[in-house]
Amino acid sequence: MSLKNGAPIAWESKKQEIVAQSTAEAEYFALFYATQDAVWIRTLLKELREKDERATIIFEDNQASIKISENPVHHPCTKHINTKYHFTREMIKNGQVQLQFCPTEMMIADVLTKPLARDRFQRLTKAMGMMVEPA
Repeated sequence: MSLKNGAPIAWESKKQEIVAQSTAEAEYFALFYATQDAVWIRTLLKELREKDERATIIFEDNQASIKISENPVHHPCTKHINTKYHFTREMIKNGQVQLQFCPTEMMIADVLTKPLARDRFQRLTKAMGMMVEPA
């Protein structure tokens, strides 16, 4: 998720609390939590009189989870998902959130969530504005 000038403002890495049956489903659950953060930050900014009419962009590297989120048509493989996880759909519909595909190779937050090859690690830390030498 990013705010003005493309700067990342939030990311998180933690063990998921529920069991997903596919990668798309796991990413869909993660989008729910990212959407919650986006809505909270939008509310905070509104209270600080920094209201922004544009949708908050959430970068996602899983195209299947984007399709599930953006298309309210019933998806047979998601009929078992608790309705609270469809919150992202509602926020997309009312214009508060927009999902944008970001290829895995360009996902800057991967530096914080997974082991990476040296060249990718250096490229992503440089993109974050810091250059860190891996151990």
